[in-house]
Amino acid sequence: ALFAADQVQLHVTQGALHAIARRAKQSATGARGLRSIVEAVLLDSMFELPGWRTAGVHHAVLTAATVEQGASLDLWPLAARRKVEADAAKSEVGGSTDEEAAVSAVGGL
Repeated sequence: ALFAADQVQLHVTQGALHAIARRAKQSATGARGLRSIVEAVLLDSMFELPGWRTAGVHHAVLTAATVEQGASLDLWPLAARRKVEADAAKSEVGGSTDEEAAVSAVGGL
């Protein structure tokens, strides 16, 4: 709902779903732990979200790299993602992306 309020669609790749499930299984939290895992993974993004919309981001893609390695969400359209990444680089904050999964998740944007 938070992403929708800022008019940014959140997409989740199959790899991200599997990584979340693996993390829940490893911590033996079961279904109740899924919510807390997703909230923890998205926490930083929730604070960055208002700036994304003003940068022209329409889609944010949660990938396995985001869940497993703490990589940033993939942002689309590409021009907006590059602006956000450039701004992040200025702040000495960066992240990796999984472009193939992201393109698939947002239908080839």
